[in-house]
Amino acid sequence: MRFTIALGLATLLTAGCSGSITSSTEMVFDPPQDQQPPDQDVVATFSMIQEQILGPSCALSGCHADFEFPRLSSSQAYESIVGVMSSSGQPLIDPGEPTTSYLYLKVIGDESIGGGIMPRGGPRLSAARIELLRSWIVAGALND
Repeated sequence: MRFTIALGLATLLTAGCSGSITSSTEMVFDPPQDQQPPDQDVVATFSMIQEQILGPSCALSGCHADFEFPRLSSSQAYESIVGVMSSSGQPLIDPGEPTTSYLYLKVIGDESIGGGIMPRGGPRLSAARIELLRSWIVAGALND
């Protein structure tokens, strides 16, 4: 009798979990939702870039945490991207120059950059997030 009850419970638990056990292990992206366009008077800072873009869309998604170049966790992101060359020899972030910044070109889907748009496998950055990144680069990509 105990065996029958245990077998029934095991069957119910297995059936309840089967979807999560057999589903693929795709990366999970849950970037913050934009409520409205950024205020034009707001000065983009690296803290904002880290909190609104690099953290949720790049590092926490599992792509560029502490072990994948460029390292975009909060403790390593700035030193990993500003003035650092990409594998193609282009600066990841070229202070003052978004049109020569590899990271910016990747998120806007510029055709001159191979390998597809970033973030890969997740939703595209919103126009507001892309503008925040562009503004930060134009302002000199300073670390606050």
